[in-house]
Amino acid sequence: MPVRNLKIDELLLDLTNPRTREVQSQRDALQGVIDDQKLRLAALAEDIAEHGLNPADRLLVMHQRRPKGYVTLEGNRRVATLQILKNPSVLNGLSLSAPLKRRLEAAAKLFRASKVEPVPAFSFSKREDAKRWIEMRHTGQGGGEGIVPWSGVAAARFRGNSPSLQAIDLVKRFGDLDDEEREKLEDDFSISVLDRIMGSKPMKDAFGLKTSKDILYSKVSADEAIKPLEYVIKEIMGGRLTNRTLNKRADQEKYISKMPKSAIPDLTKSIDETPADSFGQADFKPRKKTRRKRATPAQKGIWPKSFSLSIEVDRIRDIFAELKSLEVDKNKNAIAILMRIILEMSADEYMDNNSLDRKEGPKNHRRDKSLAKKVNEVCTHLIRNGAKKHKIAPVTTSINNNSSPLYHDLLNQYVHNAYHNPSPSELRSGATPLRSFLEGVWSE
Repeated sequence: MPVRNLKIDELLLDLTNPRTREVQSQRDALQGVIDDQKLRLAALAEDIAEHGLNPADRLLVMHQRRPKGYVTLEGNRRVATLQILKNPSVLNGLSLSAPLKRRLEAAAKLFRASKVEPVPAFSFSKREDAKRWIEMRHTGQGGGEGIVPWSGVAAARFRGNSPSLQAIDLVKRFGDLDDEEREKLEDDFSISVLDRIMGSKPMKDAFGLKTSKDILYSKVSADEAIKPLEYVIKEIMGGRLTNRTLNKRADQEKYISKMPKSAIPDLTKSIDETPADSFGQADFKPRKKTRRKRATPAQKGIWPKSFSLSIEVDRIRDIFAELKSLEVDKNKNAIAILMRIILEMSADEYMDNNSLDRKEGPKNHRRDKSLAKKVNEVCTHLIRNGAKKHKIAPVTTSINNNSSPLYHDLLNQYVHNAYHNPSPSELRSGATPLRSFLEGVWSE
């Protein structure tokens, strides 16, 4: 596995890139990367133009004689981006959106080849020799031999301490959590929801908390401060509290009003503002030890068992039953694919039953509308026919928002991209707007 330091012009795209279909030319290979990555390619180009290549990632290449150069076995996105940055004229005649082309050309103006050349790469004599390393990089962590992705909490720790991390550490150290809950808090916790709480004045006021310069302060005794934090953290772990639940100030105030009294601190037990991470065991009153069974998550699937629909089509009804029965921590890939399937099947059935055209285009070349277009049209029709807008609107927002777990392109990645691994928290979040859509379509 010799190291090669290469010029950009020596690098060739792989004509059998797993991200794209097999092609016959370098130009077709570049078009395939553009089609697959779209605006993500622009983001990569802008980052390379500003910061250079990531030193933690080396290309894996294989030398070939015709055409002469080094075929990229691992790193085709980066190589395609480097080719465009060095010579943006390669985009002429290719199919790409005007916004994408503008961003790539703007990045190319800032790019200096000397900032990245020579490009470090490991060279293999045969494609098979690189296969193990490529699989290890793209097919998950395995038993630990592959790349183990950071949890949301780990990523937050890398970015630096924050009020949310201080809240998590307080609850982990002194909260009433079992081993399973502690592990879940570290490995599969949506810290963005807790970030929203830490940024909400109504919630912090109700919880007796304050944040200033990335420090979490308590204005009440330790015993009182931990009550709401432990409660909301368990709610987030159980999938019952999401960013959508706390979307607006009114939502936050409504949530506070429905919290059990046991989770609301007694604000009369005030203290001078104290950093939460300075609390120690001596600040907490001893809790009565009670024997209890090992806690298990209240909801193992993406939806509660009580969620039901009156689905008239046998296969869709079976898919719904299977989807509801699966445990998200054990069946994330099956759940991801079934979410995509039941969404489109339900949209198709609704459109057929309500005389909405599922196809578009000229008479002799009609084809199915995209998933996003179908869902948007179904949602518009539902609202026009009496569905509550506040329940349906989040569906259209999610299907069109590239940062949403229900984004249409992400749903397609679940099915067609061998290298995209859905996370349980991602699926739980996407299940909320999907439920609203299915309730609208299959309402009695």
